[in-house]
Amino acid sequence: MEDRDVQGGVVPLSPPAEDRVEGQVREVVLDERSGLAGLDEQAGVRGIEPEVFDYRLRRVISPGYQLRPEIIESAYYLSHYTKNPRYLAMGRRFFDDLVTHCRTEDGYATLKSVLTHEKKDLMPSYFLAETLKYLYLLFAPETIDFEGVVFNTEAHPLRRIR
Repeated sequence: MEDRDVQGGVVPLSPPAEDRVEGQVREVVLDERSGLAGLDEQAGVRGIEPEVFDYRLRRVISPGYQLRPEIIESAYYLSHYTKNPRYLAMGRRFFDDLVTHCRTEDGYATLKSVLTHEKKDLMPSYFLAETLKYLYLLFAPETIDFEGVVFNTEAHPLRRIR
């Protein structure tokens, strides 16, 4: 992974060829060199990541959180393909923080800042359609046949045509 800003907490889902073993993805070590670990300790961020974080400088560039699904989608796919429980723990931490910091009396709200947890008066529809769907899939018993189903960009499962 290059040294650059990463938006929305997205973890790459297409590992390089050396991380593939006979069609399977081997565990990719996420450590300080890759810039994907230690984010919360160094920037005051916990399970909910900022919109933009500079991994080189270890600082929050854009502190908002728009209830986007990418980080939990990444945890879901990584959990599915690696079977590593760290991604379930990551999802649990994200869910706990989502409920703690984004829950309102009437639903969920975007955050102006993941550092202060100040809420905005907005809940995008993709939060219900995508973010919560990936949270459900992460913790539900494995029922999706990845050989017969593919997800579109909005997390809708589509049957593969053979």
